[in-house]
Amino acid sequence: MSNVTIRKSAGSTGTRECLRTCIGCRQRGRQSDLMRVVAKGSAVIPDAGDRQAGRGGYLHYDQKCFDAAQQRQAFSRAFRLGSSVSVEAVAKAMQEQTDGSQSGDEMSSQ
Repeated sequence: MSNVTIRKSAGSTGTRECLRTCIGCRQRGRQSDLMRVVAKGSAVIPDAGDRQAGRGGYLHYDQKCFDAAQQRQAFSRAFRLGSSVSVEAVAKAMQEQTDGSQSGDEMSSQ
């Protein structure tokens, strides 16, 4: 059994946010700001609880990132799948997210 020493830098709060790369825009962001998606067969589905087994990818909650990922065929490349990848579930989750954030913005402006 090996001993592992964890060192904290001065002023460190001890919490560290994981960074992930968006498969759409290729920008790094906090894991909490990105949607995790996983492959189930030839379909890519959102993993809301970050609990699904297997290879995962991350995507900003932004339609532009989703469109860029589709255009670049990033889903099939990230999950090492063929060219026929179904992303309907991700598209639906993205639409629900944008609809929810827009209605929230409308509520706050009233």
